[in-house]
Amino acid sequence: LGALGRLCEENYALLMSLVPTVSSLNGRFCANPSNYPPLVMLVSRDGPYTQRLFMTHLFSGDQDAAPVSIPDAHLILYHDAQTLEVEHFGKQMILPVDGLYTNPGLYQKWRANLFLNRWLRFCLSHTYMLTEINKDK
Repeated sequence: LGALGRLCEENYALLMSLVPTVSSLNGRFCANPSNYPPLVMLVSRDGPYTQRLFMTHLFSGDQDAAPVSIPDAHLILYHDAQTLEVEHFGKQMILPVDGLYTNPGLYQKWRANLFLNRWLRFCLSHTYMLTEINKDK
């Protein structure tokens, strides 16, 4: 569990680099750098030290099709513990995250949070930055 805790701490630090003011945010936001799919983030407060986040990319389909959202990450941000962890992913089967706190659930939780870590690193390296996140009207 120690390695998982450190991974969640690293995920928190990565999110703070991506969105330094996340603790003061509430609502729907979007980052749309050129040549990459938009990143949508919904932020809600769940307590004085806890926020729930929903993050996903919107991929364009055919002209008549609605955008496809992947990975539909439901996250819990604990400011007091300085951790960010995956609650679950919607609409995907690659990273099953059912029963996260029973074997083999902890392994699945590790994989899900490792994916989150790599995804946040991708977003940081491809200019998904707070300066490009604007509150939707």
